Amino acid sequence: MNQWLVQNDFTNLTFFGQDWGGLIGLRMVADNGDRFARVAMGNTGLPYNPNVPESVVEEIKAFRDSPKKLTLFSMMTEVRKMNGLGGKAHDGARLFAYWQKYTWQTRDVPAGIIASTQMEKRNQLSVALELFLGAIGLRKISPFRTSLSTIYEAPFPNPEYKMAVRAMPTQVPSIPDQSLAAQKKAWTFFEQFEKPFLCVGAGNDPVTNGFEKQWLAKVPGSKGQPHQMIGGGHFFQWAKAEKLSAILADFILRNSAD
Repeated sequence: MNQWLVQNDFTNLTFFGQDWGGLIGLRMVADNGDRFARVAMGNTGLPYNPNVPESVVEEIKAFRDSPKKLTLFSMMTEVRKMNGLGGKAHDGARLFAYWQKYTWQTRDVPAGIIASTQMEKRNQLSVALELFLGAIGLRKISPFRTSLSTIYEAPFPNPEYKMAVRAMPTQVPSIPDQSLAAQKKAWTFFEQFEKPFLCVGAGNDPVTNGFEKQWLAKVPGSKGQPHQMIGGGHFFQWAKAEKLSAILADFILRNSAD
């Protein structure tokens, strides 16, 4: 991403990142601060957890590596208990491990179903039937597919294309890993970031609830900005597209030198 940014010589940019867009993009901003005029983020963050007790780290790793099999429903039941990645006694990291374990052990992650259940109301029976037909090779002709589940499954002709879907959740640094130094470097940058900085998120996404708190406490540029939570769940950029777009447009206009 850094090479792409520099080679295209982009400047005076407004950054907005959600989920992996923030996990990757916020570090890109930190590495190229002079190219960005303002930053907005939602339902994302820069996890930096150097002080997680070794006992918790070993517990989570052991759970990930255990032979226990998770279903889509058992995984979602645990993840819905989350209230952000932080929380008391590192409960967020423990619960997030269910998502990490499920995706890694599931060769054919039902990406379309997972995405659609986050963006539209789905009857559990229809989800179960869509899962069943997918498991026996009839996903493409299933009458229980919605347009969203079809769209979000389309990039994956077969399970071999889903390695990133399976592997990327484990790369989220919910516990200390090889990214600690880079995460710390990025936080050092943002703790001195005085350009306009906006937090606009859902506020009802179990995985990222409360993401804004540390940013509002640490980033100088966040002062005086109209931070807000607008609902819409994890994929709020789809569920609340018009409202989010209006907020971001206003953020740019209010903080433009022209």
